[in-house]
Amino acid sequence: MGVRGLRTYLIQNNFLANISFQNTTVIIDGMNICNSLFDHRHNDKFPCADYNAFARRCRLFFKALQKNGIRAYVVFDGGSERNGRKLRTRLQRKQNVINDVKEGRYGKLPAFGVDIFIEVLDELEIPRACTAFDADVEIAVLAKKWNCPIMSNDSDFFVFQLEAGCILMPDLYYAEPVTENSINVKFFQYEYFLKEKNILQNRIPIMAAIMGNDYMERSTLLRFYREKRWYDHAQRPNDILSWIKTFGNSPNITDRVINDAFGDVDQSTNDVNALKAAIDDYHVNEFSTFDLDMFFKKNTFNQVHFNDYYGNRLPDWFTEGLLCCSIQSSFLQDAFLLHRVVFTCQWEDLELPSATFCSRYIRQVVYGIAVASAGEGNIDIHFVEHDRDGDRCWPFVVVPIREVKGFGMLPDIHTITDMSVEVRQRLFLACFGIKPAHMENIEMTDAVVSVILCMSFWLKHAEPNVGEKHVDALLVGVIYLHMKSMVCEDKCKNMCASIRKACIDMGESALANIERDLFKKYDHRPYGDWDSNIMHAFAQFHTCYKDILRLNKVLRNPFKSASAVVLLNNNFAYNLFLDLHLNGVRVENVLGNQRSHFQLLFASLKKKIMRLSKAV
Repeated sequence: MGVRGLRTYLIQNNFLANISFQNTTVIIDGMNICNSLFDHRHNDKFPCADYNAFARRCRLFFKALQKNGIRAYVVFDGGSERNGRKLRTRLQRKQNVINDVKEGRYGKLPAFGVDIFIEVLDELEIPRACTAFDADVEIAVLAKKWNCPIMSNDSDFFVFQLEAGCILMPDLYYAEPVTENSINVKFFQYEYFLKEKNILQNRIPIMAAIMGNDYMERSTLLRFYREKRWYDHAQRPNDILSWIKTFGNSPNITDRVINDAFGDVDQSTNDVNALKAAIDDYHVNEFSTFDLDMFFKKNTFNQVHFNDYYGNRLPDWFTEGLLCCSIQSSFLQDAFLLHRVVFTCQWEDLELPSATFCSRYIRQVVYGIAVASAGEGNIDIHFVEHDRDGDRCWPFVVVPIREVKGFGMLPDIHTITDMSVEVRQRLFLACFGIKPAHMENIEMTDAVVSVILCMSFWLKHAEPNVGEKHVDALLVGVIYLHMKSMVCEDKCKNMCASIRKACIDMGESALANIERDLFKKYDHRPYGDWDSNIMHAFAQFHTCYKDILRLNKVLRNPFKSASAVVLLNNNFAYNLFLDLHLNGVRVENVLGNQRSHFQLLFASLKKKIMRLSKAV
């Protein structure tokens, strides 16, 4: 959500005070702050996926809060609501991302941004939870119960009646280390605004709704503005406040506002319902589904449960995984509850099919598990994927896969718990056309399994086709990122064991030298314009790995998974690929002498990838 123009209005009219922030509890709007930490100002023309840098920025931010005695509780949005009331807004935002890519701008959070953000929260032991649906109202209710401020750049929180107020996220991640004894922030206090504007508190939600949020069609509001002659955008908030005051202390002000805004119309029209919803959401004082207060204090879910698309109750492990962020996937929630998902365009070639098409088969397996409880007799089963088609966001109908060759009929989500790890591993491998015999000499407990499977699948299914040089660039990048993590103070905890061992065996001095040389050569922004065709190839790998992790989670993690911090870096992969492809550099010369630990490891992993790609 977000009220159009409200934050700018409050800042320009000095309604945000500068205060010293320390020694308190704060509730953090997880998705909003995660996106803000990615810092679009520095990445607007740069399709960055340097998750190591992003993790470092998140770490600095939360360590600064901890240093100043600020106890943070982070709350994330869940999935989409069944009534689809925000679907239009969500699709428009996805279209905006496509438009940005078309114009050469890409400052959006990359595919694994939220995953990295949560990893940092776990590392620093910061409590976090995910609401069932949109988090704004639930965050506001928790803030009222705890009488503490909310940290968010979302202007909706200026409208909720929060006694402890709302603060904007400070820029703590530019300077390291943070040495101040307090943090200066911009703070909005609801009561002060009411007093200065001489207006009743229940009028502010009306002001916000008429200014426009996720519920209101912009065209409807513009028509209303023209009728009222509110042409000056900067003056419009004051015009709206003056108009609201004309209704005096009327107890039925919402009805009067609707009559004045829409005239004598049917009270059940979409515009009227949208305006009522836009106003009512700001008056909620109780949790709608998930008692965050109880969860954070006693780690209980208060008997929360989800029903799937057919009304069957989903297993508790799945629901709890969603709510405590161990699964953290609005995709999985939407797939199981709604049979409808929405994808965000990456930095890719808009003239080619969406990067998500490469791994659609993996998602069809997930969908097959989601519909297994419907029974074989129900043949009219499909899912809708809102995805990119050219430069437009478009719905695609996708049919789930019900049976996997080499395994049989897919299980439903309830029976997965009864399956042994070995059976779940066999099912996982069968989804890629791989038999356990194909995994000879591969340690099944190593997170490198997921990486090998992903690269082999991507090599086989990417469109346009990718070749060995693409694999070389990504695989050397994986080894380099493990080195980078090993020489850093804050080492990634979710690494590939075999690559980590090679780093240790190399020795600290030699490891640091190789890492430094690779950093200088390849870990920087490319010179000149990005080649969208190359970026499209790597975007497909990102979506493949994302979907592999989703399938792994649905099957209750039969395989370990490595963090994107040690797997993905667009700068490195892009620059190395150019060096290999255009300059004729031999990959054997990139990782040191031919008998080095990394050279032997690279050769071994690549051999496995190439072998499995022929089996997939």
